Amino acid sequence: MRMEFTTRKDGPERLVAEGRLVFGEGHDAGPLRGMAIHGFALWRSAEGDVFVTVPARAYGDGGGHRYFDMVRANNAGAMREFKQWVLDSYNGAIADGAEEVG
Repeated sequence: MRMEFTTRKDGPERLVAEGRLVFGEGHDAGPLRGMAIHGFALWRSAEGDVFVTVPARAYGDGGGHRYFDMVRANNAGAMREFKQWVLDSYNGAIADGAEEVG
């Protein structure tokens, strides 16, 4: 399993990169072999920090909008660890000099 990133020159102002989680081709990848989850994004805050958002779906809730994250954690630390792994993957790709990884 690996992350692939794409940068968009015409994207929103604070969008750093878009990402997708790609599952391997080997037999050990299980039923998700050769598939990918799209919709991850890295954003830069006004303070300059980079943070990760996961794919989400908007739905109506009594006249307002709410979002359901498509990738959810089973315990408190799992999502934080996953988002750190995504950031580390992106930083590794940048350190390797990749303009676009994927």
